[in-house]
Amino acid sequence: MTPFVQLWGHAQRSIELALVNRAKVRFIVRSDGGDKQMESIAWLLEHGVEVLAVDGLHAKIYMNENAIIVSSMNFYGYSTDNAMETGLMIVSAADARALRAYVSTKLMSFATPLSLAGSRATFAPQRQSKLAERTATGHCIRRGEDLRYDPARPLCDNCYEIWAEYGDENYSEKFCHAYGQPAKVTKAQTLCVKCRRQR
Repeated sequence: MTPFVQLWGHAQRSIELALVNRAKVRFIVRSDGGDKQMESIAWLLEHGVEVLAVDGLHAKIYMNENAIIVSSMNFYGYSTDNAMETGLMIVSAADARALRAYVSTKLMSFATPLSLAGSRATFAPQRQSKLAERTATGHCIRRGEDLRYDPARPLCDNCYEIWAEYGDENYSEKFCHAYGQPAKVTKAQTLCVKCRRQR
């Protein structure tokens, strides 16, 4: 999560390596980040990275499954060479739990997915998927209960509280978020195979 992104060679290679190793890579950026970051956002989208935008974003948080860094640094090549930055690394699962929950629920609820539109250097909000257009009601992926269809929030409040204790997005759940049918899904992949094909 970084308001502003401007990729450099080593960062691009690291992202490519993560993708080759089937890691899920997501960038959350500021929606009014300006023309300078358009090329980097286009590069990310072209390489299959999920990019979302949040109005007024100022936070810089970098996380993976093992650690979180809360930093003063934007994801900028210039910053790596020319700026004095600081960061706090959090490795304790207990300490990280609240921050992970904040990012995955609060901030993600304000995020708009981006996609390429037209030329390489432009982007626009994604149209709602065909599946989302037909599915106003979703289902808790753990209990199957009805809730609002939102793949970013596929658990009911009670189940989310239990899930947040561990924060494992790849933990096996029981029901497709779209239609509530029994299925092998996770918080990271909330839809059954059939529903994914309809997106």
